Amino acid sequence: MRVAAPLALVAAVAAGTWFLGAIVARTTVAAIALTTVWFALLGLAVLLACRRDRALRLPLGGTFAAIAAVSLFGLWWGTVRETEVNERVDVGTPASALPAAERPAVEDLLAPQP
Repeated sequence: MRVAAPLALVAAVAAGTWFLGAIVARTTVAAIALTTVWFALLGLAVLLACRRDRALRLPLGGTFAAIAAVSLFGLWWGTVRETEVNERVDVGTPASALPAAERPAVEDLLAPQP
């Protein structure tokens, strides 16, 4: 039981995260929300199992803590860590820098007028 429970927990986390995040969710926000709820439910299940059987406290609690730490590190690595953007940005000449003959006619009466 001490070996099977952590392995079952790892399988449940992986299967639930994949299914809810990749199959069920249609958007990134939905995937994050569903995965968060899945982690919370599994955390509650681990807490209840550890309260019922003290022998599972270290194997299940340690496994869940390690999974949570690795997941948070992966989230940080893929999102927050990136600070530099290397992409090409198309820019044009502002209309105010064009000669008067080449400026487009302003048709929007609410637009700032020159």
